[in-house]
Amino acid sequence: MTCVKEILTLFLCLSTIANTLPINLQKVKKDVTSTVDSDELASAATTVETYSSTVYTAVEPVFNIESSSDTATSSSTSESTTTHRARYSNAITAVSSSASSTSGSTTTIAPSSSTDGSSSDVFSSSSSSSISTDNYDVTTLLSKTASTDTGILFTATTTTAAGISGLTGTTVIPDIGIANPSTSITLVSSSLTVTIDPSTFTSAKTITSSPTSTGSSTTVTMTQATAVSTSKITSESVSETTMTYNTVSESTTTKTVSYSNNTFTTTSTSTTIYATSIATSSSTVAVTTASVASSTYTTTATVAASGTVDLFSAIATDAVPTSFPTISNEWDFNDNVDWTEKSQGQTNKFYINLLLDDAAYPAFVYPYLMWQSTSSLYGFAVQHTTSADCTFDQYMDNGDPRIFTNPLNEYDLVFSSASFASASDFYMDISNLTPSSTLVTLTDSSDTSSYVQLPIVEGMGFVTAIYNGDLIPSLYSGMNIQSLASETSSSLAEGVSKYRTYINDVAWLIYVTNPLNDDSFSFSTAYGAGNGYSIVGNVAVDGLIVQATVAPSSTDDEVYFDEAAGMYVTSMDIVGTSDGLTSTYYYNFQTEGASASGSPIVYILAHQLDAVSSNSDGANTGVTLAAVTRGVATAFLTASIEFTETLNTEIGWLPWSAQLGSTKLSYSADLIQQLATAAKSELSVDIWTTIESLNSYYLGKVIDKYAYITLVCADIIEDSSLTASALDNLKTAFNNLIADDGYFVYDDKFGGIITNNDWDSITDTSDDFGNSHYNDHHFHYGYIIHAAAVLGYVDSQNGGTWATDNKDWVNSLIRDVANPSSDDTYFPVSRYFDWFTGHSWASGLYYNINGLNEESTSEDYNFLYGMKMWGQLIGDDSMQYRADTMIQIMTRALNTYFYFEDSNTIMPSEIIPNKVAGISFQNYLDYTTYFGDDSSYIHGIHMLPLTPLSGQMRSEVFVTEEWDDILAADIDSASGGWRGILRLNQALVDPNTSYAFFSASDASDYLDNGMSLTWSLAFSGGLAYSLGLL
Repeated sequence: MTCVKEILTLFLCLSTIANTLPINLQKVKKDVTSTVDSDELASAATTVETYSSTVYTAVEPVFNIESSSDTATSSSTSESTTTHRARYSNAITAVSSSASSTSGSTTTIAPSSSTDGSSSDVFSSSSSSSISTDNYDVTTLLSKTASTDTGILFTATTTTAAGISGLTGTTVIPDIGIANPSTSITLVSSSLTVTIDPSTFTSAKTITSSPTSTGSSTTVTMTQATAVSTSKITSESVSETTMTYNTVSESTTTKTVSYSNNTFTTTSTSTTIYATSIATSSSTVAVTTASVASSTYTTTATVAASGTVDLFSAIATDAVPTSFPTISNEWDFNDNVDWTEKSQGQTNKFYINLLLDDAAYPAFVYPYLMWQSTSSLYGFAVQHTTSADCTFDQYMDNGDPRIFTNPLNEYDLVFSSASFASASDFYMDISNLTPSSTLVTLTDSSDTSSYVQLPIVEGMGFVTAIYNGDLIPSLYSGMNIQSLASETSSSLAEGVSKYRTYINDVAWLIYVTNPLNDDSFSFSTAYGAGNGYSIVGNVAVDGLIVQATVAPSSTDDEVYFDEAAGMYVTSMDIVGTSDGLTSTYYYNFQTEGASASGSPIVYILAHQLDAVSSNSDGANTGVTLAAVTRGVATAFLTASIEFTETLNTEIGWLPWSAQLGSTKLSYSADLIQQLATAAKSELSVDIWTTIESLNSYYLGKVIDKYAYITLVCADIIEDSSLTASALDNLKTAFNNLIADDGYFVYDDKFGGIITNNDWDSITDTSDDFGNSHYNDHHFHYGYIIHAAAVLGYVDSQNGGTWATDNKDWVNSLIRDVANPSSDDTYFPVSRYFDWFTGHSWASGLYYNINGLNEESTSEDYNFLYGMKMWGQLIGDDSMQYRADTMIQIMTRALNTYFYFEDSNTIMPSEIIPNKVAGISFQNYLDYTTYFGDDSSYIHGIHMLPLTPLSGQMRSEVFVTEEWDDILAADIDSASGGWRGILRLNQALVDPNTSYAFFSASDASDYLDNGMSLTWSLAFSGGLAYSLGLL
């Protein structure tokens, strides 16, 4: 975007300035007192026009509060003085510069100030030169223009001040003016006079324009009314104003204008800046003092050029705090796993079965399954199941199946060698453990220089084996190899040959890349191994590449695989950037070998298709392949796929739903009183005593419950005394937890934060759900991280530094679950979240033939919510935007594979009536929970906890269908806290009914141990009242 090279600022208010263009844009609002309609506070457009060699800009900034030529009116008695706000106007700023010069003079026209602080109608010039030009009406340049492109020009930010109720002392700091420009201030006084020094309220800040600009830096000013006092401040309510981001549109138009005696045809470029949103609210502040004076001060808002941050910047790279004692986990990977660094301790990845026990269970590398074969067929097996192969079982009373599963142990192909005649003829090593890949090596027991390597990478299009040394390739099958035919294709790279085989009536393509670039190697069939025929090579070729894939349904589509043959992927890296509004990230596949197209063939899952950017659309082949429990995968012919996400910036600390959208959350006086009553009752406990004996899961739930109550006290009830008490109680509990060096420990074997429990057996999870085996950390720690974020947020509002003081401790929990960078060598990268499948896997060091599993999806995204708010609190933009990006990805994944709207066409139609997946394994779905089959359990475990993020993750359509089809009939039979969970979830679509439930006298009987009546009322009642339902 072209930047204005030199900025000349003109403050125009009431009159046209001599020797300047006759700008007919003056907008003056007179006689405005008392209240301001919030609609008037919306930021108007800023238009930048280029005419000939000069750039003109007309700016209407944020609604400015200026005093008129009259002094503030007041009435005085011996007891009080009421000061009304001064009059208001929308200031206009005109900016002009020479488009061809790199420097120039600046003219600033600003109102002169009277000694009493009010503005007059007299303007003065602050420069030694003036702008002169022939008469030309700039308004013709400011006509409507077509918008052709939108992007971010800059971000305007204001400092968020502590709530007024939290301030005491002799001076109201200027941040109050910034945070509350529309505040209605009532001042109560008696007799003394207060002297105000305006200079203490002005601290100009400048910004430097983007690197493409040669102009000087600039400053944006905003004028606001501010009051000061010499005494303690008390408050009844607090308001804050937050200006968020601006979007920019550009268009180019051609105009013919009359300039002096000549006619010119000129092309002008228009840039229009629109404020995305400005949230405003009024508040009343009572100030007790001897006497108060009111005046108008100008403060400066920083306008920072918008930029992007690396989404994957390390959170930290140093050791964890010493408050985590170091231990070495008693469990380990198998001896044949080559890993020496704790950063390689990938305990929760798709290939975990290859690292544990006898390593005979499969790695689920969608769309394939792969495992070590050591019985009759010796080598490494691959299987692909079609949608016709899946089965449904355990039909329930309503006729719907409880189980959706896929067959196992179907040896479609086994990569082997003539040398592997028994299990003792080779041994397997596993190495290169990364978040998205690993490497399997099968070595000849009698000749270690002869081995076959199989890179296992999420999204790989081919199953690839690279034969080294003297191994002669053999391909076996337990599923009946019916035929083998050699084929030719003009799309193959040099040295690549193609075969077609039918296995159990399914066509497979086999490609062989001979590094010798000759025809010395060939495949043929032989009878006797496995179920009938096998495919055997004629000679050993060092470095021979053998690749296999299920053939696409159309032979016309085979050209994509022909063009990719010879190249294979070895790993996948995720890189990206974000500006806070959008994110751009990439699946970057690392490759070896060569292909005719210069690219590999790779797959992505269904939930990612909508995020593929236009830059990568052309690589989409349209070829799909069934992907077990994840619908279908789509093939791309490329080594890099670009994705873009639009981030949800509306989600913050307080209740939100899709129904609420951008509507401001508000509460009635009666509702606030109801919240205060509930909060006072629920806070009459010692939090630390309540949680100190709980396991890490329940500890997290309960401490977060009290964090939400504290948040309601601070930001909704706004009772400073109640907030202070809750804050102190919560802070004590956290400080005791951090100081308890026997609770959380650092495991220097797998690089993680675990509880020091549960060592007896890999299947004995004791009372902490297998935390020390790396089960469910994202569930447990998500609660703790969010509670810490709330504590730090409320504490900072009251001048505290708890978040800064304990940042490293909280960050360590996040690093354990979601370390973004290999620069941090103390934790593996992305232990839980799978960037390919779009969600986390909960099970850790657990050997299961059906693979990893995830039950509580809502606690999965609760971790992301806590991470987002903590990142926002500590100013870690990379962390915050990364969480926002993961939230967008997970929203699509959950609504594709876990939450079933009637319109879902990705998952089998047989299970859609269940509405949720239940427990989702890599190989099957089970409509149940680990603790029972009641529908309230099965659905409720995908709801709790209800947070501001729930409204995004659980769509209105889904929540409505789930309620109408299943929950409405079962709600009255739901017991205890499960009924409360279902009812609070109802607030996402019917907050009025939900609020009525929690307003009943017996509501506390239906609260889960992680729920509070305070938050339940604040959530349901706030949504209902804000939507006009109460």
